[in-house]
Amino acid sequence: MSTKKKHWIVREYEKRAGASADTFVPDTVVCQEFGITPMSLWRWDQDAALDFPPKIKIGRHNYRSRRALETFKQRMQRAAIEQRSKQSRRRSRRAA
Repeated sequence: MSTKKKHWIVREYEKRAGASADTFVPDTVVCQEFGITPMSLWRWDQDAALDFPPKIKIGRHNYRSRRALETFKQRMQRAAIEQRSKQSRRRSRRAA
């Protein structure tokens, strides 16, 4: 099956499922969104502690759930903000 046909299958599924359905994001797009290489993406898949969204394999191509990716981004942002605020509190205690 050609790549064009596989992408067509994904788009057809998304259309039929409607607006409430989740969309599939190809791993190449995931790499671009996160600014990482395919090797980094593979490492994230192997890291259970990171809890990165699992891949959905269609033929030879990997996709990710858009909802799961957005949830992951929000979780990482919250963790980064929390860590930053802890560092800020430590600095202010040292200065005092």
